[in-house]
Amino acid sequence: MKAIVWATIGMGSNMGFRRQNLLGAERRLCALACAGRSKRSSMFKNPAVGGPGGQRDFQNAVLRLETRLAPEELLEHMLAIELEFGRDRSRATHMGPRPLDLDLLLMGNELRATPALELPHPRMLERDFVLKPLAEIAPNLILPQNGLTAREAWAQLKRVQPHLS
Repeated sequence: MKAIVWATIGMGSNMGFRRQNLLGAERRLCALACAGRSKRSSMFKNPAVGGPGGQRDFQNAVLRLETRLAPEELLEHMLAIELEFGRDRSRATHMGPRPLDLDLLLMGNELRATPALELPHPRMLERDFVLKPLAEIAPNLILPQNGLTAREAWAQLKRVQPHLS
């Protein structure tokens, strides 16, 4: 039997019923991938970053769950769940509006870079909408890419971008 590891997933939505999309994705992820405990952050409203102008604000959260799945297996489930909610990555506008966006941020302390998956997520340290909710639910989590805790990484980002709350 595979060991249980904590997976950390960023969730976002700026189309349709955003909050319900995130809650539905959490239910699906827990049903398909959870092998124990899970914890979701509060939901935060954030402006769209990049992509076409005029997009609706995002509702964002971070979900941590214990899983026995390999990173690639979890990613497959995540992409299937996005499709269930109406997002087809092959047809969507890059960084455009989306009913659901799921990003695998961390998988235990795993470091990897393949064409299909990079862990930790390469831009998570630049994103308030990732670090703020992660610091809420796992403030003392040591981030493998820099050795900082989630709380320290968010504080550092706020110093660089002082407009962040």
